[in-house]
Amino acid sequence: METLVEESNNPYGVHAALWRWNPRIDGSNFARFLEASGLPDDAKEQLRSFTPRVLGQCSPPQEDGRSTGLVIGKVQSGKTNSFLALSALASDNGYRLIILLSGTKNILKSQTYRQVVSKLSRGDRSWKVFNFEPGANDLDFDATLQTALSPVVPRTLVVTILKRTRAGAGSSAEEGIHRLVALLKNSTQAEELRRQPVLIIDDEADEASLDNSAHARRNGRLAGPTTTNTAINRLTDLFDRHAFIQYTATPQANLLVELTENLSPDFCELLPPGAGYCGAEEFFPPDKTTYWVEIPPDDVAAVDQQSDQPPVSLKDAIRFFFVGSALEELTDGGNPKTRSMLVHPHRLTPSHELAQRWVQNIVTWLRRSAEHALLKPKSYLAEEFYEQVTATLGVLDETVSTTQVVLHDLTSKLLQRLHDTEIRVINSRKAAEDIGWEDTSSWIFVGGDVLQRGFAFQGLTTTWMSRGPGTGQVDVLMQRGRFFGYRRDYLPYCRIWLPRGLYEDHYALFARHETTLWRSVRNHIAKGLPMTAWSRMFWLDPGLSLCRRTSQWFRMRPVAEWLSQTTLPCADEADEAARNAALVQDLRDSVQTWQMGWTPPNGEPARKHRFAEVPLKQLADFISSYRFFGGDEVDHAVIEDLIAHLRDEEPDAVGIVVDMRPERRARRSTRNGRVSQIFQGRGNDRDPASLRFYPGDREFRAGGEGIPQHSDDLLTIQLHDMDLTADGVSLTGPGGYLHRGCPMLTAWLPEDMRSYRRQT
Repeated sequence: METLVEESNNPYGVHAALWRWNPRIDGSNFARFLEASGLPDDAKEQLRSFTPRVLGQCSPPQEDGRSTGLVIGKVQSGKTNSFLALSALASDNGYRLIILLSGTKNILKSQTYRQVVSKLSRGDRSWKVFNFEPGANDLDFDATLQTALSPVVPRTLVVTILKRTRAGAGSSAEEGIHRLVALLKNSTQAEELRRQPVLIIDDEADEASLDNSAHARRNGRLAGPTTTNTAINRLTDLFDRHAFIQYTATPQANLLVELTENLSPDFCELLPPGAGYCGAEEFFPPDKTTYWVEIPPDDVAAVDQQSDQPPVSLKDAIRFFFVGSALEELTDGGNPKTRSMLVHPHRLTPSHELAQRWVQNIVTWLRRSAEHALLKPKSYLAEEFYEQVTATLGVLDETVSTTQVVLHDLTSKLLQRLHDTEIRVINSRKAAEDIGWEDTSSWIFVGGDVLQRGFAFQGLTTTWMSRGPGTGQVDVLMQRGRFFGYRRDYLPYCRIWLPRGLYEDHYALFARHETTLWRSVRNHIAKGLPMTAWSRMFWLDPGLSLCRRTSQWFRMRPVAEWLSQTTLPCADEADEAARNAALVQDLRDSVQTWQMGWTPPNGEPARKHRFAEVPLKQLADFISSYRFFGGDEVDHAVIEDLIAHLRDEEPDAVGIVVDMRPERRARRSTRNGRVSQIFQGRGNDRDPASLRFYPGDREFRAGGEGIPQHSDDLLTIQLHDMDLTADGVSLTGPGGYLHRGCPMLTAWLPEDMRSYRRQT
């Protein structure tokens, strides 16, 4: 096994500015976990390289220090295995206490606890596991701590606990995290723990942990931290050496918290999904609806109206689930695989009871019809059944071949699955018991909020979700997408039934949103910058919101059609400005043919500009090297991401570069470190035939009056070289600190490219 070279500053590709120490990776616990994980070899290798990246950016365990990290994964993409691997690696590096904040629901906590026992401890004496339940015995807990911290045979204690703080409704007793804090403070091991390195992992970190009073305080109201946030802060205050690692697939709220908040991440890592993962890009490709089927408005209304008759689309979805599962089994040589379906009608429990009756009636009818078809294939009921199955095969035929299917053989497999089906309601009234996935081949789950986060479905092929978008929060709706996951092997058998509005206005847009977020974060951390300096920028359709407003400290606003670099560099950034000037000149020199758009009749240099078509690949290299300053860095991030997106759509696409006033610099005044007015406006004389007419700087963009030769669907970048003054003193002339040059850029975004939100 590999041992890291201690002198190495960057053994895993982490920027040297972010790398804190070198964890050892040849320990027995990390090796045993990888062996017990049951993952394919490529996934093990990914964990072997990714996990030290996270731990190596935390405070070294042998020194006093605290660190907060954020690991962003994708919905159902292996985050649990990642934080279990992190726990194993931490144990090998001296961490004696690991606390797993396992979401807010018992179903997720139970899953986590079982995974810890099966993949970490496995009866090994180097581990102790304590499932922290309400009413956990004080003496038992203290005895467990003493065992773990024994100087003779030390062990690593893993505590799994819900993110709750009260015993229950109407109770004032402290429970959950608050009670854990009390037990740790009063423990005989309290002082020893303060000096021990502690790892705290926050699973589903965007849920409940964050301070939901941030928005109120930002607006000037007096508001203390919310209860769970207070409890987590009390917990972290117990330890002088700890790492707090947040795991989530929906980090929007985590990225918008107040920077002075303890849970604001210092560093971030992107957990890439392994081979076989299918996310928004696969399920909702642009301009295609292969895996989406519409739930008509009348079927949505049937839920609200508590109709006795099940919706037709639900019948179609259930029939698709069984026909697809039977076809897969038939194609696979009769090998039955566990397959599941989710029915998510509404968040309210009465809708779950109604949907359960619908599902049971539909399954009963299908079972009776399949039996009748096999016994009396010429009967009317058999013909009706085979007609419906044939229609379902037509839907499947879009993604998998059905030409060789023999209906009798398919029906035999289908009937076996119908007889093996387990229908389970899981909600706040009916908790999920341990699910024996191998006990039967077909599962249909009915539920709402309890099933929309953290619950790991096995073999989920079919989803029927009539529930509306609510407030349209991206993070909530993405978590509701339980259909995302490792489904590549059986993706052709997957379908998602959604109302049209939910699909078109929400899920069809998520791939672009997620891609933009990941690209922005990846570019930022590649520069070795802390997350506190990240330019908060998101691609977001106007109909969506990022997350709940209560936890947002940063204000977000839509981008305008023009993004303008107006902030001046400080004196100690003059070298960066000079490098910008050199980059701009290199760009000018690379253009072989400049063109003229509108030209002043009198040839006035102050109103004469030239333009050129430049490949987006060249503009991408230019923008990535060019430096924006101050608050303009957010606009820089938008331009950088937009060019990357346009190149993804069309690698050979071009943009328009306009060289403003190449024959005579404009003179612009500055105030408080900003250019007061970068654009010259339209002239007072509005007659285009007049010698005094000028369309204005803003019209010199693709499709504008200044450059009518080009369509207005092209990105335009203007280059401005100006004489800048402050209080009448030249900044760019001889003796000025910007005498080596200080170009300013502006960019025009076509209308269909403006769906960005940026921090104010």
